[in-house]
Amino acid sequence: MSLPPLWRIEIDGRPAEAGDLAHTTLVNHGHFTSMQVRGGSVRGLALHLERLDTANRELFGVPVDRDRVRAHLRHALDGIPDATVRAQVFMAGDRPRVLVAVRPPQPAPEAPQRLRSVTYGRPFAHIKHTGTFAQLHHKAEAERAGFDDALFVDSAGMVSETTIANIALHVGDTVVWPDAPVLEGITMQLLNRALAANGTPAERRRIHLTDLASGDTVFLTNSTGITPVARVNGTPIPARPDILKEMRTLYESTPWNPI
Repeated sequence: MSLPPLWRIEIDGRPAEAGDLAHTTLVNHGHFTSMQVRGGSVRGLALHLERLDTANRELFGVPVDRDRVRAHLRHALDGIPDATVRAQVFMAGDRPRVLVAVRPPQPAPEAPQRLRSVTYGRPFAHIKHTGTFAQLHHKAEAERAGFDDALFVDSAGMVSETTIANIALHVGDTVVWPDAPVLEGITMQLLNRALAANGTPAERRRIHLTDLASGDTVFLTNSTGITPVARVNGTPIPARPDILKEMRTLYESTPWNPI
């Protein structure tokens, strides 16, 4: 598993130096949000900023200046209209510092995804925190076994999320998300808003591994978009192209917000 090359890393609006990066390298205590930027704009920008502020208040007891984050995003993106951006916040002394990493834009995977289940649950799952060792390791193991990603389940086989995405089951006319400890992704939140505006039911319900093959379609959502699931372990998953098209159309109806 490899990441695309970085174009730029800045901390508090200036190029990151070795001393700046030492803290984030040696002290794995922070949080972040990831977004796709197109033409200098982001879907759900307010939700990304809210995520950073809420997590920082919970982890460190102080707010994050949202206008300051936007200014750092704009500075790091100067001359780069399209990108994948990670905005990470950590504490140095008594104030939050903002790291912005800019990479090439990343589209959603074209191929339906193959998932391998693993018994695991992210600690503090509601926070997009930097403690990602287990996620990366489970994803790497799944890839070595011929899958695209790992699907986290509890000891009873109840589904929560993948290493980098939310998972949803479409049954009848309803989108069902796992009723489990998960990170509520920005794409998940935006899709839920679009579903509500469209009058399409969405709910949270406990989903067992065996339920996934009984629905119409299973799909993943993260910052790159919406991707269908083709297989979980050795079980093929049904696919309804019309449903997937509807989900993508609803999500893509979300406006882009200038940074």
